[in-house]
Amino acid sequence: MDEMEDALDVATRDWVKEYHGTLPIPKTSPTTAIPTLSQTLEPLKKLSESLFRKGFLSGLFSDFTVQVLGMTYNLHRIVLLNNPYFAGMLDGGPWKEQESRQVQIAIDDPNVTVEGVTTVLGRMYGSTELHLNSTSAPSVLAAALFFGDKELCDMTVNFIVADLSPDTVLDYLLFSDGYCYGTHSEAIVEACLTYLCREGYARKELRPVFERMPGRWLERMVTSDCFWVPSEEQRWNFIVKIIEERGRTELEKRDDEAIELAKRFEQLVSLEGTIETCTKEDAVACAAESEVDTWTKIKDQPSDDEISADDDSDSIYDNMLARGIGYIHIPFDSLLRIHNYTELHDIIDLPDLLERAAWTQKELQHMITSATEDTTEFNIDEPVVPRSDTRHIDGLRLTEVMDEDNLYLHQGMRFCPMRFGVEFSDLRRIASGEKVASSSVFYAGSMWQIYVQTVTVDETPKLGIYLQRMPVPIPKFSTYPTYAQLPATTPYIDPRKTTLTWFQLYCFFGDKCYVLESKPDKFQLTQSWGWRINKLYRDAFDAGRSLRCCVVLGHV
Repeated sequence: MDEMEDALDVATRDWVKEYHGTLPIPKTSPTTAIPTLSQTLEPLKKLSESLFRKGFLSGLFSDFTVQVLGMTYNLHRIVLLNNPYFAGMLDGGPWKEQESRQVQIAIDDPNVTVEGVTTVLGRMYGSTELHLNSTSAPSVLAAALFFGDKELCDMTVNFIVADLSPDTVLDYLLFSDGYCYGTHSEAIVEACLTYLCREGYARKELRPVFERMPGRWLERMVTSDCFWVPSEEQRWNFIVKIIEERGRTELEKRDDEAIELAKRFEQLVSLEGTIETCTKEDAVACAAESEVDTWTKIKDQPSDDEISADDDSDSIYDNMLARGIGYIHIPFDSLLRIHNYTELHDIIDLPDLLERAAWTQKELQHMITSATEDTTEFNIDEPVVPRSDTRHIDGLRLTEVMDEDNLYLHQGMRFCPMRFGVEFSDLRRIASGEKVASSSVFYAGSMWQIYVQTVTVDETPKLGIYLQRMPVPIPKFSTYPTYAQLPATTPYIDPRKTTLTWFQLYCFFGDKCYVLESKPDKFQLTQSWGWRINKLYRDAFDAGRSLRCCVVLGHV
């Protein structure tokens, strides 16, 4: 603080010397009070308030007029020069307005409103108050970008990210996806996807968002590896409920359109009475205009066949159900339940799909149980298998994970990888250094779990997150049991001492998603592999929310 005040004092003396000559400046004695920073800035605050009130709001001594969106702003060149848009226009650029006293600005962007423009211009005059809400934020961002106010762009994006909720997230997603505002749009889309992937399944109040969002976003989101859902069976339940609700909404919409169409037809039938009330001169024109208008609207209404042809929702639903779910990792008794679900037979051939899944389940089981203790790998080499250990900290965006080129990456694999989601709610236990493990999930003859633990390395706290292979719980036998000795309710057991397994973790810590992936590593029973990262520690505890993680793993 002392150094800052000394610098201000030197700057003041230099200014006085430059503009007033070598005036005697009294030296500060030890007893002279040194102004605080707030006292020093108080004149600037008053000047800013006066400039905004008298210069911007009142237009006092205006020397330049800006007309935009039907509004007229009486402004000042010297103030506008602080803005890059107006500086290029008024100071040395090729613009004809350089010598003019007014300019008319045409803005084609429909998101820019008078409120957004007024906010941007007001900031040039020192206004520090920024009143944003879910309605005004897109307009302010569009206006700030148009006039080159980068700081306001960043502030607005930060507001939008903090304002995500079940009521706002879809509007923000459609806004940022529909208009290309560069990195600002990308940041908003990324925040929306992170929010929906983390919260979409767990929060029922977000269901209407999935029921109303465009089909292409629904498809990319709920079938992706980074959509948090506890199991593939629950993913199937979630997708089916969304499809059914969207179908009901579409039927209601068509019913409303049919009612409206009937009303218009009645208007056409009663047209003869309308013509009789017209004067002789207007009769022909009145009839022609009404008839053409009414029939045009009726003609433009799509028939049922046209609706089916134009709407690709059935194709999207078919892809989601046929290619977006790993049926081979759904228990067989649940497959039987799904097999008896007849409501979707118009969309997808479920019986055939489930029969192939059950067969593949048996293939995987036979491959595992037929292996010897010393077998390590099965030579399953797929394109999705990571080739190295990577940490995409602030590097890989969910928009890349959900890119259309990455849809259904597991389609066509001999055995699609296992996917499941875990959640850690007790942050206190984790912060204390205790090892906290998720519930175990069965995959290919072994149980698998995620555990997290805080460790300190060189006085730096780090959060460790690990995948661990665990034995299948079975009744005690004097010797290692064969499959025939196991009770019918017990999953099969992988007899191998070591598996060669790859995995990916999508860690939702706070408002971010970190992607960690490992090339195939050797897993003995109770062995674990993972990462310890300081950044994960900071973000995990700063947000104060539960930690969620999507897990993808497979044998090779």
